[in-house]
Amino acid sequence: MMHADASILPVIGIIGNGKMGKDILNLISQFGNPIRLICRTPEAIVLAKENFTKQIVKRFKRGYMDEAQRVSRLRSFCVSTEYSCLADCDIVIETVVEDPAIKAEVIGRVAGAVRDDCVIATNTSSIPFEALFHLIRNPERCIGIHFFYPLRIIEVTELNCGTETSPETSDACARFISSIGKHPYILSFGNHMVLTKLFTVLITKIYNIYEEDMLSIGELDDLIKSRFLSFGLFEIIDSTGVPIILQCLENFSIPRFARIYAPFYKKGKELIAAGFPGGDGKPGIAVFEAGRNRVSINAARKPLGYEEGVLRRLQCLLLNEVSRYVEIASTTRSDLENAVREVFGLTETLDSIENRIGLGEIRSCLTDELDKTGELVYQPTGRFSAP
Repeated sequence: MMHADASILPVIGIIGNGKMGKDILNLISQFGNPIRLICRTPEAIVLAKENFTKQIVKRFKRGYMDEAQRVSRLRSFCVSTEYSCLADCDIVIETVVEDPAIKAEVIGRVAGAVRDDCVIATNTSSIPFEALFHLIRNPERCIGIHFFYPLRIIEVTELNCGTETSPETSDACARFISSIGKHPYILSFGNHMVLTKLFTVLITKIYNIYEEDMLSIGELDDLIKSRFLSFGLFEIIDSTGVPIILQCLENFSIPRFARIYAPFYKKGKELIAAGFPGGDGKPGIAVFEAGRNRVSINAARKPLGYEEGVLRRLQCLLLNEVSRYVEIASTTRSDLENAVREVFGLTETLDSIENRIGLGEIRSCLTDELDKTGELVYQPTGRFSAP
């Protein structure tokens, strides 16, 4: 699977040359690993070679590597449309579009080209493992390696283990992730993609709050960025793309999420049908809603302290879900809180939020929102359950 001699760097394969594939390639290229990149077309090969060479030359000129390293890294980079070039890989990371059929087909081709002990990883943020790895021999070498965007900033990387993922596989991937300057966050089967699930409940909740018709999309995002996160939740919807979010809603569907998910699921279908899917620079919900010239009928009757209440509902929701995952997932509170703080760009720590609001007020907020909306994610869990 990996070289016994730790001084020998693992050979890394990357499938896909989209934004995430390019970012992963650029990251790994800084550390000297031999890289095998699979592109779809000869034209993509030419561009990939040019971009890789530019990155290496730029680092060489800036003094990040010497002449021998420059030559070595250029020689150890192979880009092809042929999966056979993956034959010597120790780890292959698939980064193609978030479509289970396409990913499964690509993973099958990888399995046919690599050694039986090569780790096969997917960068999916939403697709269940059983849809991707069900036909792979030696499934103990399969794992999810979920990098977060922007890759150059966020160090946390989820390692999502399947039912048959071996400890050797997760350990090897954790060592590799650490070797490229990232922090591995290992999650067991059944508790995959915790951070994506947390994002999903916040995204659907902010849409439900928007439908109260008190604040515009811009006002809600500005409020969130001023006192909660380093980015707006509607900005996340538009940058991620509605189809991926809807796939998350479908794949993460359990009774606990049903009511909070339902309004945005319906809206997402409307956005796609109208040609506003977001993602890849396409117009999304912000443009769609602005174009409708929606007139707020309730803003004049907005309760005093409404904005503060919006923040409290979102913050208590996040605190409650983190508490639940600490209970059910093989994770520690500190590990999950550290991951949430970095990936979400929290403006203050979860402990600080909890101490500022107070345990009793958090319980009150949760139970009030549960009674008002019926959204089961507000059912108090863990430390917030009734004493």
